[in-house]
Amino acid sequence: MNAFNDIAAIAGIGALCVFYYFVVYNPWLQKYWQQSMTKVEYLQWHADCVVGDKISCFQCGSTEQMDLGLARPTDFRRRIVCARCKTVLWRESI
Repeated sequence: MNAFNDIAAIAGIGALCVFYYFVVYNPWLQKYWQQSMTKVEYLQWHADCVVGDKISCFQCGSTEQMDLGLARPTDFRRRIVCARCKTVLWRESI
């Protein structure tokens, strides 16, 4: 009976690890996030989008942005998205 409890505990821990890897971490979203521009790269590529302390969207020119989590609202991987045209501008982490 004791061996059964050990196996069940190991299976439970394994299931939690698999859940974390595929649902919380999500390697496909992580790859997408890493391929997105950082704010520094965005400013280098789109220097004409900076007017004073405002940064505008390179697609529509709007200066309103949304800060969205990558997989969920509390995700530490953040995307800065244009509020008007929904273009992803750059990535950040908190």
